[in-house]
Amino acid sequence: ADEPYLQTTEVPLRIINGHYFGKANTLIVHISPQLDYQQWSNERLLEHVVSNIKSMFGIKRLPDIVDHCVTRWETDEFSLGSYSYMHKGSNSQHIRDLAEPS
Repeated sequence: ADEPYLQTTEVPLRIINGHYFGKANTLIVHISPQLDYQQWSNERLLEHVVSNIKSMFGIKRLPDIVDHCVTRWETDEFSLGSYSYMHKGSNSQHIRDLAEPS
């Protein structure tokens, strides 16, 4: 587990390898807006992620999941759906420029 990210074939999923960052036996999954998941139950989201992990590794069964947490940024009172990313062609100077007071 020497890689910080696990490559998935499904674009909306980004899987972070917690072991790489000192959190053994932990995966963090970000689901980007391309997947319209807002109406999905937490259980359906978990099943979707597990299905993709099984497909990635060509396995039929994963160890039992001990715990999971689904956050929903679009309804979280502190983020209210805020999201940012570096667009292709952007650089760190763009971030510094945006951080300047207007």
